[in-house]
Amino acid sequence: MARTSAPDLTSAADELYALPKEEFIARRGELVKQARDAGEPEVAARIGKLAKPTTAAWLANQLARQEPRAVADFVDLGARLREAHGRLDGGTVRTLSAQRTEQVRELLALVREIADGTLTDTVLRDIESMLTTALADPAAARALSAGRMTSAKNLGAPDWPLSLVAAPEPREEREPAPEKPDPKQARRIERARDELKAARAEVKEAEAARSESERTLEEIEDAATTAADRVRELERELETAQRDARTARRDNKGAREAVREAGRRSDRAWRAVQQAEQALSELE
Repeated sequence: MARTSAPDLTSAADELYALPKEEFIARRGELVKQARDAGEPEVAARIGKLAKPTTAAWLANQLARQEPRAVADFVDLGARLREAHGRLDGGTVRTLSAQRTEQVRELLALVREIADGTLTDTVLRDIESMLTTALADPAAARALSAGRMTSAKNLGAPDWPLSLVAAPEPREEREPAPEKPDPKQARRIERARDELKAARAEVKEAEAARSESERTLEEIEDAATTAADRVRELERELETAQRDARTARRDNKGAREAVREAGRRSDRAWRAVQQAEQALSELE
């Protein structure tokens, strides 16, 4: 018997993260089985480790698939913003930050359309956090562009401020640019970065705990759904068995009556035989 072809990990991920969220677990199991049947246990194991996305991550993935141009523009803005921060170019940072605010607003509006009125404040905050992180972290930006995000906790925390307001003031064109940043300003920027990094670490830890709780809840809900389906299946089997039992009892009752009737007929026939033999004996 010919083996089935193993699913490619990349195509499997693309398929899974494009599916409706409630279909993820079942389809992942099917793809794992396909890979195992094809003799690819390592691929099967890697597919099995693909995490079901949280609601926020699922919506972000749909955004990347339905609005790829808008997401690409946003990711490009993040690259330019990171570059400007690296140069300590306060004027460019402020200009790009204004664009960032507008683009985040536009993307969230698109997400609301995708969610079709089912977006909660918590999910909205998670999506905004993912978008903000994608601006700062190239790995998160790639995950957003590919539409393969799983949860906020898997995104790298940025180590530079997105809304830095203490950047050097732009100088008039007639003044030559300083060769080195102002030491006091540089120290303020460094302190702001450290404070932001610490704050983001706390947020990341809290988001990780919440995401883990959400994932656990989703797994429990999936298990409950599977159990409920099994209960309904067993109830149908029980109903069929009870119906068959009732039919068998009716058939058994009819069979017993038929046996009794056959016995009565046999008795009558036997008596008739005896009477006939007696009559014949008397005639002889």
